[in-house]
Amino acid sequence: MKKRIVGFSFLISSILLVPCWIYANKSPHFVCVIVIDQFAYHHIKRLSPYFTDGFRTLLKEGVSFENAFHPHGVPTTATGHSTISTGALAKDHGIILNNWIEDGQNVVFSKDNSPESAVLTKKGSGKYGYSAKQLMVDNLSDQVVLGSRPYAKNYVYSISYKPRAAIGMGGKLGKCIWFDKNLKSFTSSKAYFKTMPSWLARFNKTHDIKKVGEVDWRLRFPITSTPYQFYNVADYEFTKQADHMAGEIIKIEGDQYDKIYQKTPESNGLLLSLAKTCLDFNFKKMNDEDKLLLWVSLSSLDRIGHIYGPYSLEVIDMIYHLDSQLEVFMHYVQDIVGAENVLFVLTADHGVAPIPEILQRKGFASAKRLNSTALTEEMNKIIEDEFGIKKIVQTFKANQFYLDNSIKKDLSKEKLNQIFALLKNHLLKQPAIKTCWTNQEMEKAKFPKNYFEQLYKNQFNSKRSGDLIFMPQPYCEIIKHQKGTTHRSPYDYDTHVPLIFYQEGVTTGKKNKKKVYMTQVASTL
Repeated sequence: MKKRIVGFSFLISSILLVPCWIYANKSPHFVCVIVIDQFAYHHIKRLSPYFTDGFRTLLKEGVSFENAFHPHGVPTTATGHSTISTGALAKDHGIILNNWIEDGQNVVFSKDNSPESAVLTKKGSGKYGYSAKQLMVDNLSDQVVLGSRPYAKNYVYSISYKPRAAIGMGGKLGKCIWFDKNLKSFTSSKAYFKTMPSWLARFNKTHDIKKVGEVDWRLRFPITSTPYQFYNVADYEFTKQADHMAGEIIKIEGDQYDKIYQKTPESNGLLLSLAKTCLDFNFKKMNDEDKLLLWVSLSSLDRIGHIYGPYSLEVIDMIYHLDSQLEVFMHYVQDIVGAENVLFVLTADHGVAPIPEILQRKGFASAKRLNSTALTEEMNKIIEDEFGIKKIVQTFKANQFYLDNSIKKDLSKEKLNQIFALLKNHLLKQPAIKTCWTNQEMEKAKFPKNYFEQLYKNQFNSKRSGDLIFMPQPYCEIIKHQKGTTHRSPYDYDTHVPLIFYQEGVTTGKKNKKKVYMTQVASTL
């Protein structure tokens, strides 16, 4: 990490982000990085005229990089957060997807069931756990903690509903906190704390989601007003959930009450309240030389975006609520720390694609949805008919197919090549697929750096990537879901994200149109 920071020093001071001379005498004691899950840059372009609070402040007074991109062909939550925090490509930090197959086993990023990483409970610890053991490099959080001195301690906390987001940012040495779907409360693991922090236990006690009962999702503006006047705002034909939520009273009930709650704007408010509590606890024990890095990943936009798509009333209004919630949060932090002592960074882990069927209605005939389950069955039938081998394609994960290792290891190189040729031929016949590679082809491939294909190379790890990797055509989705949307392409709508730095009295509302990558953020900080 240190070598990587030195290597970027010229980049920081010349073309990247916030010039070093700005901070010569005003290095902030508190840095808060806010990552909004699925907050594509195209949301900023469409909705910024109606921002009145937090987003407006950031855009007006911060340094905004209008062409910031994730450098990967299949953007995911785990990959995006890990890239922001490490400054490395997925091929190097190793988190190529949210989960993958390695040595024939399914690996879920952040899952670690060793006793040393057991999840923390009210009575001690559980039988499962989480850690950053799959992360192959150190990250900014690790280096900040290691940079502590006896007279100047550095603290790092990382908070999210999703463990893969919290751990992707917090790394191995930061203190990571997430919402546990089994415990129905915020927690961590022994990888980060010996026991449940008392302040976190108190927060859980006073903020029990089960006691919420219902959420009144009131729109930020009158429904007939200009901020909602977009096409397809009320089109629910192709959404995963037929009934709408925005503007309704939402019952928080049933076995999945926590998931229902996390689809509402109020859930973002709860996470920001946890971030405030974390700040309050740490600020009391900090001296003038101590510093705090706080990562906050807001997941609810992603949960609602997959269901309703980026054009929906639910997504639009949640963003308007975030605008208001962030203003309150930022003012709170500035009041506690001092406005001149805090640097805010706003960005996202990935974007989101439009629902393809809606684009078809608009005349995009090439926009398509291809069912990945049906495609896997077709591929297996082809190989069974030709070679008598059953179910050789074992798993599909985000534009990648993994073959069954127990079958593959007994095949000759010649037969395996024949199988790959048949499978590739079938994939390339699909109108939704642009090109594909075998694992070996991708390992040897060289692409011009500005080609979309290079983004797949950036994400490729021979031990963790699939046996077959494909790139979809623009506005095409290959997923198991028949409705809703996702983010699995190298195109701008999935990779272009906001990136804003704001420190009161230091940044001055500048816009930078140079193309930058999210690998540059950690080095800048």
